Amino acid sequence: MRMPLRLIFVLLAGLCNSGLFAADWSTTSVQLLSGKDYKAPGDTSYDQEILTFEHASGGWYGDNFFFADIEKTGSKSPSIYFEWAPRFSLGKLAGVELGGPLADVSVALQLNQASGFREVYLYGVGLDIKVPGTRFFQANLYQRDNLAADGTSIQLTLVWEAAFLNDKLTFGGFLDYATEEGDKKTFIVEANLLTQPQLLYWVHKDFGLGIEYQYWQNKLGIKDLNESVPQLMVKWVL
Repeated sequence: MRMPLRLIFVLLAGLCNSGLFAADWSTTSVQLLSGKDYKAPGDTSYDQEILTFEHASGGWYGDNFFFADIEKTGSKSPSIYFEWAPRFSLGKLAGVELGGPLADVSVALQLNQASGFREVYLYGVGLDIKVPGTRFFQANLYQRDNLAADGTSIQLTLVWEAAFLNDKLTFGGFLDYATEEGDKKTFIVEANLLTQPQLLYWVHKDFGLGIEYQYWQNKLGIKDLNESVPQLMVKWVL
């Protein structure tokens, strides 16, 4: 399955550059985060600054999301982590508008890559759900093909955003839950949960200040390596 997945993402990247997936809407931002007491294996902790480039867009095919984190820890060289998550809307492609609380169903793909690690491919189904009070709420269910750990698992991803006080205050974020990878005797990666809710006050329509809280249970799939870090956050929409 790995070679077909690699080929699919290479072809998608080429098609995106060709202009076939021209966007009807798009938003790009830069975020700066700073936090203390991140956890590392061996019961050690560290402080870190993260510069995030984030892009989301959508068109006739569905939607597309990409981000890259440049992480700086002390005197170490920066590391890079990125995710690319295209989704293909079955409703838009079929010209069908769903009723009730389900707004759309999509074929959902994702590619994860970190410095020094092999890539992770995800593929599954995405649901857009109408939740009162939110701008959007998505639930994506994937199978994960983890080349770094040579295993597969299931991942549930929730993504949301809500706005208050005439859009001066926003609450958004995501939650990932991935099951363990491998069998009970030899599994390599523990089941883990990562969530990063953000609360931002928009000083200007393109400039927000606030906090992001990162909670990671069994961080990196390591049993009992749990992280709980509030991060100061600045966000510029370009």
